Amino acid sequence: MTLIVMAREDVYKLLYEAFDKRPVFISKNKRILSIILRYHVKHLLGRYSKIFIKDLWGWTEDFFRSRFIEENILERIVLGHEDPMILIIEDLHINKYKDLVQRAVAIYSGSGRGVYKSLGYDPVVKIFASIREGVYMIQGLMDKVLLIKIEGDRFVELSLSQKYQEAVKVLSEAFDIYGSYKQSDAVKILMRELGLDRVEAQKILRYLYENGVIKIDKGGYIVIGEV
Repeated sequence: MTLIVMAREDVYKLLYEAFDKRPVFISKNKRILSIILRYHVKHLLGRYSKIFIKDLWGWTEDFFRSRFIEENILERIVLGHEDPMILIIEDLHINKYKDLVQRAVAIYSGSGRGVYKSLGYDPVVKIFASIREGVYMIQGLMDKVLLIKIEGDRFVELSLSQKYQEAVKVLSEAFDIYGSYKQSDAVKILMRELGLDRVEAQKILRYLYENGVIKIDKGGYIVIGEV
């Protein structure tokens, strides 16, 4: 799966396109889910007079206290399970509340990607944190894993120069060709594909590691865009 860095405007565009469908957003990180939910609710209130939120996970208290939500928006959000309803549900409760799962216009969950796909939800989007604070990876908005940065409640440009973006693209595409590979192999791949010498390839790899774009597991294998 190729990992790419996208401009802020393009990330918003993909999210709003997802909001117009019947999406599921999956993450163990409640902060990122809460941020996406704020944009989602505002978008849906352009279509509906009110939105119902059924929280079976228990994390919307912070959402309603957020300084980023305007009072006129809060007035149109109702806690309950009438339609149209956004369901917030932890994976352990999927079967117990199957009726709600099937009725919801959107779901925010901790897992259950395969289940939601089988129920016809689209897109099913998974979000997970990278090593670098505030940087997240998103899978499911397109056929690539997106690398994004969040400050406050806003998506911001991730400061990654063209040189490093090209390196990320080469390294992530290498998984489709070679499968798993080690740090020493990554250096050789960068040297061959980008025409770099060994020292420059090692510097790029070190930069990507220090900025949380890639990880190196205990066996010395490169991890990038892992979901």
